[in-house]
Amino acid sequence: MLLSFLSMKSLYAISDVLYFFTYHIFTYRRAVVRKNMAMSFPHYSNLQIQSIEKKFYRHFCDLIVESIKAHRISEEELKERVQLKNVELLENLIVSGKSLAGVLGHMGNWEWAVLRMAQSVSFPVHALYQASSSKRFDRWMKTNRSRFGAHLVATTEIKSLIRILEQRPIGIGFLADQTPVHVKKAHWTYFLKQTTPVYTGVEKMAMQHHLAVVYLTVTKPTRGHYHIAFDLITDRPNQMAPGDITEIHTKMLEANIIQQPEIWLWTHRRWKRSHLKPNNVEIKG
Repeated sequence: MLLSFLSMKSLYAISDVLYFFTYHIFTYRRAVVRKNMAMSFPHYSNLQIQSIEKKFYRHFCDLIVESIKAHRISEEELKERVQLKNVELLENLIVSGKSLAGVLGHMGNWEWAVLRMAQSVSFPVHALYQASSSKRFDRWMKTNRSRFGAHLVATTEIKSLIRILEQRPIGIGFLADQTPVHVKKAHWTYFLKQTTPVYTGVEKMAMQHHLAVVYLTVTKPTRGHYHIAFDLITDRPNQMAPGDITEIHTKMLEANIIQQPEIWLWTHRRWKRSHLKPNNVEIKG
């Protein structure tokens, strides 16, 4: 894409224009965003919600141009823009023979996070993703995210990932704030003040394959710059009670969002299945 040759300064100028049209003219999903925020922060005034909302749309437009730049961003610029904290935790777990499940939400720039991880660690990084229905877009996305050595694995290709997992220690990245389709198999909790079903894929894979589970806290100190900190949830998943790993990483995501709400992806209807909670399910959170 030709736009990827532009400097970040030029791309952020485009983002500013895009923000005006996205937020003020086309009001892209603004009703969904506003409802999500109001339900998540019921103690905030309308003015506070609108302030976060505008910051989110500016970040959202930045995210679009940053994703374009991912196709051409240099190793040096990526290192300068994405700072990693406590990465030695991951290396130590790998040296001990443990594979890793790295959990993050749609916080900050998760595409740059995958690139930076693959660039910075000594072990293979595999990232699970939902394949697009457009083969052309899917190829473009895989090319973008696979730079610097990351391996993208579609959720339909889990078996191939497990074969790799059985051969050597690796890191697997999970985006953990999707909306599960099969709510009867979900873990139910209170997340951002709302009854919420959560995928249990991280927990199940960790228990079945003895993965250490690490949460990635993402913050955005300034425009175009991100910090990622790694925190161990457990390196003994089979000693955890059922549901505990899912509950912990969900609460860590919640704390991450509360810390900097404007950098979470608010445009999805994440609570559209909340009313489907089975009557016999007890909420832990």
